[in-house]
Amino acid sequence: MAIEDYTFAISINPNASDASYNRGLAYYNKGQYDKAIEDYTSAIVINPNYAKAYYNRGLAYGRKGQYNIEIEDYNKAIAINPNYADAYYNRGAAYFDKGQHDMAIDNYTKAIAINPNYADAYYNRGLAYYNKALYDRAIEDYTSAIVLDPNAADAIYNRGLSYQQKGNMGRAIPDYRKACDLGFKIACEGLQKALKKK
Repeated sequence: MAIEDYTFAISINPNASDASYNRGLAYYNKGQYDKAIEDYTSAIVINPNYAKAYYNRGLAYGRKGQYNIEIEDYNKAIAINPNYADAYYNRGAAYFDKGQHDMAIDNYTKAIAINPNYADAYYNRGLAYYNKALYDRAIEDYTSAIVLDPNAADAIYNRGLSYQQKGNMGRAIPDYRKACDLGFKIACEGLQKALKKK
């Protein structure tokens, strides 16, 4: 449905929280984050236990760089639905964006506990470990992401970076090569640099 259709539905029934929520999604997808936030807020006023509305409002605040408000909305979504893996994952991403890597790791770990097949959570937790110079832990998480998604070029490339940080070019170069073969351009640059150092 288009924004106009949701607007019409809201005009007929202003208490239709789903119509406000769905119009919020439509605005979000168009990059109109303030309008999305307004609609998610309307949905929450109508239904204070609307975990998805809190979650998506958090995403919109994140797009605006308002990480503290974003985290508050994820907290509310998790309070309503303690098994909301995506809320933990995105709360982890918000903490990562704030440079709070330990908090990011905790949230990614919770998302993985709820959904052990969450490749992006493993990947992002790997990034947080990498930023803490915990390269072995980063390699473990990148490897888990790659097992779940063998074409995850970003995970393959970043695993190569971690191997390089450990001085293991013999493991870094194949990862750079594979990520490059998958079309990850920065990996091609990394491969060329690594081959020159070899």
